[in-house]
Amino acid sequence: MKWLLSLTAILSMLLVCSCSDKEATAHGDASPSLSDLREAIANREAFQKQKEGHLDSLRLLAANAADPAERFETYGRLLEEYKSFNTDSAFSYGKRRLELARILGDSDKEVNARLNLAEIYGRTGMYKEALDIIGDVDPSGLPDYLRSYHYFIQRTVYGLMADFSVMESDRKRYKALTEQARDSVLRYNDPASLPYLINQADRYNCEKQPEKAIAVLQKYRGENPTSPHEKAIIAYTLASSHALTGDTARMEKELIESAFHDMQTAVKEYISLRLLGVLLYAKGDVSDAYAFLNVSLEDAKSCNARLRVLELNDIFPIVNEAYVKAMEHEKSLQRKFTVAVGILALLLIVALAVTALLMRRTAKAKREAEAASQRLETLNERLKQANREMREYSELKNDYISFYLRHCSEYIEKLDTFRKQLYKLYSSGKTERLEKALKSSDLINKELLDFYEGFDRTFLKLYPTFVDDFNQLLRPDLRFELKEEGRLSPELRIFALLRLGVTENAQIATFFRYSLSTIYNYRTKVRNRAAGDRDLLEKKVLEIGRKD
Repeated sequence: MKWLLSLTAILSMLLVCSCSDKEATAHGDASPSLSDLREAIANREAFQKQKEGHLDSLRLLAANAADPAERFETYGRLLEEYKSFNTDSAFSYGKRRLELARILGDSDKEVNARLNLAEIYGRTGMYKEALDIIGDVDPSGLPDYLRSYHYFIQRTVYGLMADFSVMESDRKRYKALTEQARDSVLRYNDPASLPYLINQADRYNCEKQPEKAIAVLQKYRGENPTSPHEKAIIAYTLASSHALTGDTARMEKELIESAFHDMQTAVKEYISLRLLGVLLYAKGDVSDAYAFLNVSLEDAKSCNARLRVLELNDIFPIVNEAYVKAMEHEKSLQRKFTVAVGILALLLIVALAVTALLMRRTAKAKREAEAASQRLETLNERLKQANREMREYSELKNDYISFYLRHCSEYIEKLDTFRKQLYKLYSSGKTERLEKALKSSDLINKELLDFYEGFDRTFLKLYPTFVDDFNQLLRPDLRFELKEEGRLSPELRIFALLRLGVTENAQIATFFRYSLSTIYNYRTKVRNRAAGDRDLLEKKVLEIGRKD
């Protein structure tokens, strides 16, 4: 899985992080639970206000700094705080830092500031700009801390490029460059430091030796005091290792701890909460999965972390659809519970009526007669509705059986004709033309268009006023117009199938050969055009053309 190698964001927060303003504690505390994480998420706003207060104090410190060198260092602290909080602000302080370094005439400070900008470029997916800066810096003459930083950014950018490569050849090339850069990072870091051990564990994971990575990090965590930020980094890396061993229980525990400390430190660019949401979704916990992914998406957008938004776009629609279904199921259960309570209440009323039988026989008889009349009226109405639906379904059945029998017969004839043409090419030795015919998708495309045309024609024959009736459910400025008489647009075709009772996205996608994401997007866009409550639009579509 790509995310097992995606330690770049976490490493970048650690390698140049100053933790002097944070409380460092040993890892002897009890690990946070899922309920602790939910509480931390609920308190996100309070954590963010604390973070903003700290940023205000740093900005004031920078504004009042008389010494340019002191202001340069304060800009560095601001950039560090903003990297995982707001990349636009981080970039702004990176540029200020570079301008100040040039004024100071300090070459090391200028290189440091340029590498800061390269790191921000890498975080926001601007790989070329990041690599251009790295390429312009010669690491051979740099002090070890800048040389390590230089190779770290290379490892970051190449790692992301490998993760998001489409071609396997590109992925292998960038992976090799990532490994080279990681080896250089290890060369210029203290073997006892956490940055060194995180990189070492990352290498063990890439080499399919997660047990070694776990041993290294568990030992460090047990013997050294760590800040909440460092706890989050260590726990995420351990989760990656446990994923490789297949121990999903420990993986979940470490992701909870990492996400908990991410919330406490008010970072907005993170990975753990998203991965925890995916893991919980796989376990069937749709509610927490939806909540965690929704928070991750909000924070990624707030931070302008485009790479995290792209990663979330792959899974969030699937979890969102499952969440909606779960909510609908819960509402269904609530309705059933309400009916059950109503039945119990009715039984209680009956029991009370029986108790009062001797005293109020006449009143009881009247109530029973009224109740029987009401039930009879309800049953009659249900019977009428059932008769209407049976009549409608019968008409649909006859028309569509005729349509599909005719369509299947024509398709068999076309297949036989196509077979004869292929055999003729084969028997005459025209292999090139035969190969071209077999590779061509023209026949499928034509048959698909014929299918759409037949569906549209048959449906509009059954519901000739469907388009007009459907448009009445939409806002006047967003109604559909048929570009060609008798031909439905893809959106109208999807809602036509909904009118016929096919409501599942997967069934619609198979029926019309659309992708699931296309079906989801079409349905969402059309609901957004609704003249009234968008959530009632599809229910109202089911009433179109229904005879009383």
